[in-house]
Amino acid sequence: MTASVCTSCGAMKIGALTRCTKCKFEASTHIERAKALLLTDHHLDRAGLAAASAAILSGAGVQYDEDKVAELAASIANAPVPSGIGIVMLSVGFLVALGMVGLMLVLLIRWGVSLAG
Repeated sequence: MTASVCTSCGAMKIGALTRCTKCKFEASTHIERAKALLLTDHHLDRAGLAAASAAILSGAGVQYDEDKVAELAASIANAPVPSGIGIVMLSVGFLVALGMVGLMLVLLIRWGVSLAG
């Protein structure tokens, strides 16, 4: 899991692009997402994350490396968007997994009944 700092309120959270549970902020623009990615344990150590959190909480804010922000924002803007086939494959995979769990439950119940009887 990725440790992250909310760019809006400074709260610690899991995942750079997840909605903050404290203030409900969710990065939506490429620039906001790039800044959110920079405030993670992929780019900062624990002390850096704590310092960023404290700076945002105090109202001072974080000084971003604008070149890194621009580079990440461009990467986000140019990232391939999943096509419809990806969503279909994900749905099929989920349904297959769900069916397998159901089958396992049925077999376990039958096995359990045969042991009791």
